Amino acid sequence: MIKVGVTGGIGSGKTTVCKLLEELDYPVYYADERAKWILINNQNCKKQVQNLFGDDSFLSDGSINRIYLADKVFKNEENVIKLNKIVHPLVELDFKNWLDEFSEHNIIFKEAALLFETGGNKKLDKIIVVDAPEQVRINRVLKRDRHRTEEQVKSIIAKQIPQETKNELADYLILNNQTNLKNLVNEILEEIKEY
Repeated sequence: MIKVGVTGGIGSGKTTVCKLLEELDYPVYYADERAKWILINNQNCKKQVQNLFGDDSFLSDGSINRIYLADKVFKNEENVIKLNKIVHPLVELDFKNWLDEFSEHNIIFKEAALLFETGGNKKLDKIIVVDAPEQVRINRVLKRDRHRTEEQVKSIIAKQIPQETKNELADYLILNNQTNLKNLVNEILEEIKEY
């Protein structure tokens, strides 16, 4: 099985690329979505987050209080590290279980915003980095996440590994401001199949 990471900064279009891969019948593990699911559904994880950041980390319906938690976490690098230490080991375990479910596939994909930051790239065979101009990325996030401000998005971008560094570490680079995205994905797939 060839394990391929798909990463890029916030708003770069990782999910768009992954949806194209799914349309081609490739399984995709969405690490960021699973992290949110674990945060809400794993009671031990939830309790640790509440102990660190307060009971207001979650709303009365049990969902993540995104505005509160983003304010607590993204303004303080130590808090980012603390949150990652709680959530990322659980995501890795979840990913291993997911791999077992899809063991009959020759190629699988793992989408993760913090692939290089967590060292997750070292456990994968190839890495696709998705990039787009910064203002395009900011505009996409503001359109998608109406609760975020431009200042918050810029703060998140500043905390991620610089896009240029990610691009240099990539096995394959997709510039996601082009119209031939589907063709680029197919070309990369052909190369991966030969790996």
